[in-house]
Amino acid sequence: MITTAADIPAAQRELELLPEFRWFEVDANPLGWDSLVGDSPQNLFNTSPLLRAHAMGNARPIGIVVPCHGVSVAIGGVMCWSGREQRLSTLAFPALATTGAPDLVSALTAWLFAQGVAEIEIGSFISGVEGYRLPTANAVLRQRLEFVWDLSGSPEQRHRALRSNHKRKLQKLLKQSMELREITRHQAEQMTRLRIQWSRRRAMPLGLLQVVQMYQYHRFLHRHLTMPGIGHLYGLYDKAGVLLSLAYMLETDSLAFYMIGASAPAGYLMNASLRLFWELAERYQSRGLKFLHFGGVPADAASEAHEENGVFRFKAGFGIEPTSRASLLIKK
Repeated sequence: MITTAADIPAAQRELELLPEFRWFEVDANPLGWDSLVGDSPQNLFNTSPLLRAHAMGNARPIGIVVPCHGVSVAIGGVMCWSGREQRLSTLAFPALATTGAPDLVSALTAWLFAQGVAEIEIGSFISGVEGYRLPTANAVLRQRLEFVWDLSGSPEQRHRALRSNHKRKLQKLLKQSMELREITRHQAEQMTRLRIQWSRRRAMPLGLLQVVQMYQYHRFLHRHLTMPGIGHLYGLYDKAGVLLSLAYMLETDSLAFYMIGASAPAGYLMNASLRLFWELAERYQSRGLKFLHFGGVPADAASEAHEENGVFRFKAGFGIEPTSRASLLIKK
């Protein structure tokens, strides 16, 4: 469903309730942008490195600044051309509790349409449009479930919270000699190799062009996330030094976010990723991090018929109550 130009005047009136929006060229002043964004965990996906890491091809990072109740709110996005039309995607929207402006989404939509943006996607890696008053005319709202593991309790408390299947598998894994290591060399090669193995296991073999593009993507992440110290690649190894499972994590002072990962065939058979995340939780807790964010799945993944139900069950198996998030898609 699509929002039409007829919806703009009503939404445009919302602009009168808020001060003027303004663009911010992120690449021209990344330090200035990041100082506006701030350092709260919720702002991770609005920072310049995360915007750059999602600005591939003809896309570029862009910022929008709007004062809300005396505070400048920074909204990061990625702008690209789709045919002759401009498209803006945001990775995480500021929470309503931060902005205090229930009509911000409607006002922003109207302003962007007036600026010539034809399609807007307000997504959620870590926060979405939940709680805001939203445009209702022909707008597509998508629900997600995000899994945030609270690390404030003891390992014993986390173990008790595991669902029975995870608990049984973890007890078996903990009896084996395994080691968690941070991988600092040849990251793109390691990630690409395991992703190829993952695709073969799913009976979805990759062509040469797809493999090259995947490798280039991992190199892109290394440049924009690993080198600035935000992205870290961890591997779980058996006693013979064989790599079983990988997880690429984004880290702040209080939160770690699981971005991508894969397991080797042997690691998949023994559920090595369960041990990997258990080890990561202990490492992060010892460093003072409060949360391990597993990312999310579509809300429909809770159904056994959904293709991502296995991912849903794996994340829910840690005893995490998922948080409901909302993403919005609107076209002019």
